[in-house]
Amino acid sequence: MSLFKPLLPALVFCLLLPPGEPLRAQCPTAPVIHTGEATYYTFADGSGNCSFDPTPDDLMVGAMNDSDYGDSWVCGECVSLTGPDGTIRIRIVDRCPECQPGDIDLSPLAFSMIAELSRGRVPISWEVVPCEVTGPIEYHFKEGSNQWWTAVQIRNHRYAVAGLEVLDGGVYTPVPRLRYNYFVDASGMGPGPYSFRVTDVNGHVLADSGIPHAENASVPGNGQFPLCPDTPTDVTARNLPGGYFLSQNYPNPWNPVTFVRYELPLSVYVLLTLYNSLGQEVARPVDGYRHAGPHEVTLRGDDLPGGVYYYRIFAGEFRGTKKLVLMK
Repeated sequence: MSLFKPLLPALVFCLLLPPGEPLRAQCPTAPVIHTGEATYYTFADGSGNCSFDPTPDDLMVGAMNDSDYGDSWVCGECVSLTGPDGTIRIRIVDRCPECQPGDIDLSPLAFSMIAELSRGRVPISWEVVPCEVTGPIEYHFKEGSNQWWTAVQIRNHRYAVAGLEVLDGGVYTPVPRLRYNYFVDASGMGPGPYSFRVTDVNGHVLADSGIPHAENASVPGNGQFPLCPDTPTDVTARNLPGGYFLSQNYPNPWNPVTFVRYELPLSVYVLLTLYNSLGQEVARPVDGYRHAGPHEVTLRGDDLPGGVYYYRIFAGEFRGTKKLVLMK
């Protein structure tokens, strides 16, 4: 049994660009609704694990649970979140290591708009939405970045960023992303100017050339990711034909066998993982490409202690989490 592992490598496999070849845009067919709980942290200032600058004039921010945070790929993503007293829009700027799947830790300002602060913890539902940005994306070069060690962060983006490539020898080469939300070329990109290609989680691609290196500064690009077509907000993917769907396991509670169904509108890479209540991975029943259509997975608990577990799916742009109870 291993400690909880970030799931980004599997996502990178299906979202990052092959060298020299852009992804085909694939916007979600329907909103993906997540459920969990909201808490708040008093030191929220717009900075955090995502390495953004503090934003004292915009404190509608939150810290994403560790499993959804991955290796920082949700940094800068915007979320529409509904709690007991209302719906708000926040921007993800930090990571919440102790949060369970589906949970978001909010700034006190954001939390106060969905519930009284005295409640401390409340149930929520949320979905990813486009950020209300103006102007083009920006390339921010980290302090200490230079031609021999180059670190670039994408800012002011409408949708979460899936990958960055740099033109090297006539070929676009993916740049590794680190958990503090910088794309880092450990051997350097040279003195610049650079030609970059940036892809969002929907497969939209922006290409910029002539970007100069500017240590600890931001350089604007020439464009912004386009908006995806509007999708219904009063239904979930389950109710739309051709949408993604993750079932509640049955039976639940279970012992020693239970079944999970999921549906795919297209053939994609699928990662289905089982965690215990401590966030430790205990099984990975699906890890590979699966064809479009319905699928069923058998989970066995013969060698597991009784208690609360969670299973989580990553499939294309779809993410889903369900809770289950093993009775022994």
